Amino acid sequence: MTDTTETDADVVVDSARRQRTRQRLMDAAFEVFAEQGVHAAAIETIAERAGFSRGAFYSNFETKFELFIALAERENAMRLERLHELVAGLPSGFEFPQGVDEIAELVEKFLSVDAGGATWCLILGEFRMLALRDPDTARQFLEFQRRLDGELGAMLAATIGQLGMEFTIAPVEFARLAAVVYEAAVQESILSGEPTMLARESLPKLVQAFTRAAGPEAEGRLETKAHE
Repeated sequence: MTDTTETDADVVVDSARRQRTRQRLMDAAFEVFAEQGVHAAAIETIAERAGFSRGAFYSNFETKFELFIALAERENAMRLERLHELVAGLPSGFEFPQGVDEIAELVEKFLSVDAGGATWCLILGEFRMLALRDPDTARQFLEFQRRLDGELGAMLAATIGQLGMEFTIAPVEFARLAAVVYEAAVQESILSGEPTMLARESLPKLVQAFTRAAGPEAEGRLETKAHE
């Protein structure tokens, strides 16, 4: 019994150590990708920045792209958690705004959760370019993108659902449209070197165009559409 208990404890410790190593490698990758660009970032540089050897890198990730996927999933989870906390912090009885200006105030709060968004947008954009040139990478990137859109769409649908609203298109479609507008705004800001109002002006209009009050009448609309 004692030997089994010690073995289980060793497994837990080893797992925790491995997670810390992976986190440090992802932290280092974020910095190196941002400083040098994705293509120029060498695995040795990432490992050295994290305080590990090349062998430690390959004990955790097979390729630089696999590291990116893990990093992207962490970034996405962090942003979704921030959104969840923001929604949970809305005052009791909060009603979904109807006017564009009022929606813009809500959108502003949602955008505030994306601290460091410009840097992440650069990294994401570079990996997208790599995926466009490599069929194998493209398949993995597309799977990741669709999973990310699905998670964001579900989160947004649940959020507006709590406020008595629903999307008029599939939540995943809205999430993709919103992401395209947001990334375009970040890219414009990076290129111009100045803050841009593109996302803050366009996203509220997008929300207003693709949401409506939920309720029994909404169910009827969905049933009618299903039989068309």
